[in-house]
Amino acid sequence: AEKMTPSAQNALLKTLQEPAPRTVLVLVTARPSALLPTLRSRCQRIEVARPENAMALRWLAETLGSAPPPRLLAVAGGAPLKALALAPNFAGLEEQMAGLLEALLDGRIEVTRAAADMQGAGLPTRLDWLETWLVAAVQAATGVVNESPFTFRTGSLLQRAAAELNITKAFQVLDRLREARRLLEGSASAPLVVETLLLELR
Repeated sequence: AEKMTPSAQNALLKTLQEPAPRTVLVLVTARPSALLPTLRSRCQRIEVARPENAMALRWLAETLGSAPPPRLLAVAGGAPLKALALAPNFAGLEEQMAGLLEALLDGRIEVTRAAADMQGAGLPTRLDWLETWLVAAVQAATGVVNESPFTFRTGSLLQRAAAELNITKAFQVLDRLREARRLLEGSASAPLVVETLLLELR
């Protein structure tokens, strides 16, 4: 439902106010705040929580036929079906993004090249990966134990970057990353949004 424009939401409002007899309308959204208050006020809110990690991991193991990669569920935001869809290409995603991030932080590639490598149908998943890396780096820097830890290769640039992290700036980049997702749902230029994000990250 959050994909509707304000005009579309206003058009739906009349139907919600005077629905046809014997009609049930179900609006599904992960971002209720994106809906107009007038729309939300005419709906009965039913929250569907994600399953607990342990339950989701058991289900994934049974469905995949083997234990899922440790960080798969974290990158999928705790959503089992999304994790299942990611599973076949997850090792490649980890390798690509870790290599891309190291090259960017080391100055071996420019921001424009890194942003171009992140484009395409997999961009939302690559942003998910980037967010879990940042969160893991913050947790490593603050001593928080993570259920699905990011394994920083000993002596790698990513390990050093995590150790030298500026926590305040890391949270600012996390905010920018979430804002980038919102902008990409609209008509914003994907290359420009990603380049701006990577400049701030670097």
